[in-house]
Amino acid sequence: MADTAHAVADTGHVYKWTFEKLQQVPGMYQRDSLPKTKLNGFHKTTTWRTSFDDYVSGTEHYHKEISPIRNGEAGIPVEYSISNDSILSLGLFICILLSILMIARSWHFICFQIKNLFRTPREDSAIMRETSSEMRYQVYFSLQGVILMGLFSYTLARNTLADGEDFSVGDYQLIGIYCLLFLFYRLLCELLEAIVLPVYFDESRRMMWAGARLFLIALQGALLLPLALVYFFFHLDIHTATTIGISVLGTTLLLRFYKAYRVFFQKKGAFLQFFLYLCTLKAVPMALLAEIALLIANYLKINI
Repeated sequence: MADTAHAVADTGHVYKWTFEKLQQVPGMYQRDSLPKTKLNGFHKTTTWRTSFDDYVSGTEHYHKEISPIRNGEAGIPVEYSISNDSILSLGLFICILLSILMIARSWHFICFQIKNLFRTPREDSAIMRETSSEMRYQVYFSLQGVILMGLFSYTLARNTLADGEDFSVGDYQLIGIYCLLFLFYRLLCELLEAIVLPVYFDESRRMMWAGARLFLIALQGALLLPLALVYFFFHLDIHTATTIGISVLGTTLLLRFYKAYRVFFQKKGAFLQFFLYLCTLKAVPMALLAEIALLIANYLKINI
């Protein structure tokens, strides 16, 4: 009788478990309708395990190989960002190396083009001074600007999401959509200028404008890279980054307007033609770009 009395353990200090207090782990989903079963040292293995297995064994969420009990607290999932994405981080690192190499090789050409932006072009100066390597460098920086604008647009779209909202596509898909949108914008601008400019201007001025326009677009792509690195990897405030980005885009856009005016519309009485040029080849594509970007964000946004 003494041995039997000693065999009865005191369970008053044992923590009483309920199903609602269990942390959610992979393979186990909490249910509001689970029965409240007290778990102690005597029937934790039998009563709890049997009742839980019977409850979820018929569902697709049950994984017998995963233990439903774990030690410690559940961690907070790290939110996705470009800085913790190994593929995009590697791509930005490669962009840094290529940009440094290309700027070092074409530094004299860059200084010449910047100085030539504020000069009045002459009729006999329509000779292409760019080498094939310098042309490739400018095309690369133009494509780099398209990619960076896609990344910035993706980040802005993510920051405008309200609580309980998400996009119906993945992060890579959304970045690709915005990059294709900006590439479409570039191609549309080139197509419009290829159609409109030959009607009003001669070939020499079109060649001067083509060289200046390509350089300014490449300059925009080169200036956006330091901003992207500081914003993505050093967590620059989004309002500050937006202000700096708009300043870079606005400055390069004003330089393009200024250069177009000096090349095409410097004669007196050409203000009306310059205004029509801005509306047709600049304002309309930019308004179309902004409208499509907002449409994409609203169409792909869902409530979760």
